[in-house]
Amino acid sequence: MEVDPQCVGAQHHDCSPAQEKQTRNLSFYLQGLGIHLTSPKAKLAWFTVTTVGLSANVPIWASFVLYAMLGLAVNIAAGSFKKYL
Repeated sequence: MEVDPQCVGAQHHDCSPAQEKQTRNLSFYLQGLGIHLTSPKAKLAWFTVTTVGLSANVPIWASFVLYAMLGLAVNIAAGSFKKYL
């Protein structure tokens, strides 16, 4: 996904509607990413998922598998909403 640098940040008359939509979606994504990565509640939620999902005697690779499966589930769910953007 390549965004035209002239279209980032402001609406220009040279940008096509598709470029403007792509720029707007990228802006929304980055804004949401910033909110979720800086939220202490999100960190506590992931800590809870790890604590509930794994017991004390599981091997270390199990945590990577847990995060990979959760990441896959999130991407599938987000991909299903892509048609509404």
